[in-house]
Amino acid sequence: MNKLRKSTFSFLDLDIERMSGIISLILLNVLLVFFIVAYNYEQFYEVIKTPNQLSEETHERVNSIILSIILVILVMMFFFKSAFNFDPKAGLLRLLAKVWLFLNAVLIFSAMVTNTEYITSYGFTYKRLGVYAFLLLSLIGLILTFYKIQFKKKNAFLFNSMSWCFYGMVLVCSFINWGGIITSQNMKRPDFVVDYHINSINFNEKYLLKYAEEKKMLTLKKGF
Repeated sequence: MNKLRKSTFSFLDLDIERMSGIISLILLNVLLVFFIVAYNYEQFYEVIKTPNQLSEETHERVNSIILSIILVILVMMFFFKSAFNFDPKAGLLRLLAKVWLFLNAVLIFSAMVTNTEYITSYGFTYKRLGVYAFLLLSLIGLILTFYKIQFKKKNAFLFNSMSWCFYGMVLVCSFINWGGIITSQNMKRPDFVVDYHINSINFNEKYLLKYAEEKKMLTLKKGF
């Protein structure tokens, strides 16, 4: 069934609105390509980084992704809302939107690489694992947005789907002993800091006891 497509604003012609979407997505795609090239140059061609440098780079990438995801949601919900999903002249707009989603996915994987380098060099923490969770949720959001555009879903679909995904991730994460994972993995490192894992990591007593037995740390063992 054909659906009537109306412009968002009465003073704005439908063709002009469509063209504004095309121009906006072209500019956003170009901007995102520059971001990705710059980030990957820093990632693969710079010298060995200090913990502060890796931390700053990780935070910079995450902040960029947050801004980019917000733009994705706002732009996609504006240009692909209601009956506009069925606009027969929106082929180029759809293509540019899908390219933008792909580039955002590349940016997310770039941030994952940086976070992995951070963990490999300096060990696991709650925050570093939290970065993975955020990036995974962002990637799911991009997939759902692609699905919305491809199959012409309404904005309510995106809201409902993301809400359930967020709820599901929180539910699954609540069943995992992250403190135990952090300690068990960091124990393998030569720079394992016992005091940090005693004071800042929870539910890891079993692994600390095992570490105390392996290293014959009687003082630590008596604490349990």
